[in-house]
Amino acid sequence: MIPRGVAQAAPVPEKIDKSVLAELSADDKATFWVRLKSDADLSAARKAKTKNEKAKTELAATSQAGLRKLLTAQHPR
Repeated sequence: MIPRGVAQAAPVPEKIDKSVLAELSADDKATFWVRLKSDADLSAARKAKTKNEKAKTELAATSQAGLRKLLTAQHPR
């Protein structure tokens, strides 16, 4: 089940490594890396002078929250 508010891209078979497909066909599980098209914008964090200022900036955890939510929903720890 995909969490509400999370977009899910349709799989593009030619972008899925054959070893991942083999693992999935064996037991419906696979270990893989997710390559994102863009990075989190950390420029504000680089400019922040104090820890408090840095805490208020966007981090990868917030900019990639949708992906993290989707992956957690698929495989909770």
